Amino acid sequence: MDTDDLRKLIKPNDLRPYSVRADLCLTTVDIVNYGETVPWLQAGIARLMAPDGHRDRTWRLHAYAGRNAMDETGSRAQILRLPLVGVEIEFVYNHRISLSAFIGSNVEIGDEFSRSDHSGEFRVLKRGVDPFNGAPTEGADRHPVIDYLPPFDRKLYEIVRGLQVSISIGPAPELFSKEQ
Repeated sequence: MDTDDLRKLIKPNDLRPYSVRADLCLTTVDIVNYGETVPWLQAGIARLMAPDGHRDRTWRLHAYAGRNAMDETGSRAQILRLPLVGVEIEFVYNHRISLSAFIGSNVEIGDEFSRSDHSGEFRVLKRGVDPFNGAPTEGADRHPVIDYLPPFDRKLYEIVRGLQVSISIGPAPELFSKEQ
């Protein structure tokens, strides 16, 4: 797909207002298409997990919802979950790590309610959706109760599956003053 066409389909999605500690950490996920970068996702603290078995070669990038948001069962709610393959470290510098990977393309799609092994591995909070809007609160700390994962977006997945991404995880730029 032509990079200009990709830019029309993929709009930057800033998840930082809904992320854990976006004031401390900046995670970016950009699509790399024919050497050109298409900005895609920004979040706060993220978690990159290695494959969990010798048959499973899929890495996972997760970003969790801020405000101590939980689902109905008390599990920490997520706003981002990406399946990644071919993960390589590009560099580590000043507490920032830069990675190259590909969006996993062999994820079983199923339907939204499927419980197959990988159907839930691609989840991205939709641009402009506030997961806390109207969310009930509970507990002594009044944490919001939201869905554990955003719904599966088949259209977005079909666009980005198999594409190369550049991932950067490190301190938020606001932490560094110009005086240092």
